[in-house]
Parts: sequence; C-alpha cells; structure tokens
Amino acid sequence: MTELGSRSGQRVEEADKRSLSRTIRIMRSRATSGLDSAGSAHVDGTPDLWRPLHTPLFRNLLIADATSDIGTFMQTVGAAWLMVSLGAGPIYVALTQTASALPFFVFALPAGAIGDIVDRRRLILYTEFWMVGVAMVLTRRDDHGPHVAKAAPPPDVRPFRGRCD
Repeated sequence: MTELGSRSGQRVEEADKRSLSRTIRIMRSRATSGLDSAGSAHVDGTPDLWRPLHTPLFRNLLIADATSDIGTFMQTVGAAWLMVSLGAGPIYVALTQTASALPFFVFALPAGAIGDIVDRRRLILYTEFWMVGVAMVLTRRDDHGPHVAKAAPPPDVRPFRGRCD
C-alpha cells in the first residue's frame, strides 16, 4: 500500500514539475519577445503603452479625473484673479492659495492611516455624506445667515472689465 502511494506521489510530483517547467518556458518566451502580460506588443516588439485605455473603466476614470483637475485649476486661478481684482495685496493672494492647499497637507497622513485601518468603502461613504452635509449647511447659512463676509470693495478699486490697461 505504501509502495502504491509512493508511486502515485511520484506521478503527481512529475506532473507538477512538467507544469512548472512549461510555465517557466512561457514566461521566458514572453520576457524575451517583448510581450506584456496580456500578450500585446507592437511589430517592433515594444509593449503597447496605450493598452490600459482599452479598458473602459480605467478610461472613464482617467477622463473624469482629468476633467476634475481642470475644474480645480480653473477655480484656483479664478480665486487668485478675484483677489487681485478686488485690490488685495500679494499676502492675501498667497493666503488664498494656502487656504486651498492646507487641508490636503493637514489631513493626508491621518486619512491614509485611517484608510488602512477601517473599511475603505464605509470611509468613502462617510466622507462623501460629510461633505454633502457641510455643503448644505454652508449653503443654508449663506442664504439665511449673517453676511459679514460680503463686504463691499474699497472705493478706490475699479471692477475688472476683462482687459488689463
């Protein structure tokens, strides 16, 4: 019985060795032929760099991220331009940029640590609901609250008309 068991064990080991050697041969041939993991390559053997864009999910996320970045950059330029057109000095323009970038620097490290500890889906849902709630409170406050922050510009500042004369 043990002799039969040892023979079947040897057959399994030999089959595993053949399978492993076949896998190694395939990996070596792909590595030397210039193919990527999906098996796509150009005629000259270089990998296809545009291959990730063939995946619709990745392509849609990339387009959404690029669109969001463009909107963020437009808001940043608009805020600085508004500060300059209202006659604010360079310190206030710099403080505007600092106020927009400071939360990232303050919360990036703790958010990464929390993201590693808790369930990421719940964390994303919680933060999204938190942002919607804060936006609603700020909108409601702006509609009905005190308007201290809406001061008129100084009388010596003329409004921006689209041209710099």
